[in-house]
Amino acid sequence: MSHAEPSAEEIQRQMAKLRGALEQEAQGVVSSAQTLSDWRYHFRAHPGLFCAVAATIGFVLVPRGAKPAPPASAPPVDSTGESRVQAAERKSLMAVALGMAANVVARQATAIVAARGREFVESFLAARASQRSRETAAEVEPSNEPREVS
Repeated sequence: MSHAEPSAEEIQRQMAKLRGALEQEAQGVVSSAQTLSDWRYHFRAHPGLFCAVAATIGFVLVPRGAKPAPPASAPPVDSTGESRVQAAERKSLMAVALGMAANVVARQATAIVAARGREFVESFLAARASQRSRETAAEVEPSNEPREVS
């Protein structure tokens, strides 16, 4: 008994079934990607986290109110000979520089986290699509049992 080759019609039927399964999988991947890239979805899932991040960013970025200088005729001088006004200006410049550095660091960290998240989602979706296509191929694959030819 020899194994019969599948007919052209059966091969076409299997290919059509595979194409349909692949189209459904592609639509599922697109739908999943759209959901994962929608910030509203993540906000609804984790509102506390978003509020905490917003409060932290607001605290870091909003400058503190300037303290009014005392109305003195001559600015007070400390032991180094530097006036308090000059010392305050130097401190505020330092605060501005640190704020700018923190902003750069936060942006870079956000970019890194976004890239890692995107890589994770892409690899997850690729593995899922590969698994489903293997499952679909296994369903469509003809059995290895010999057929009787009439």
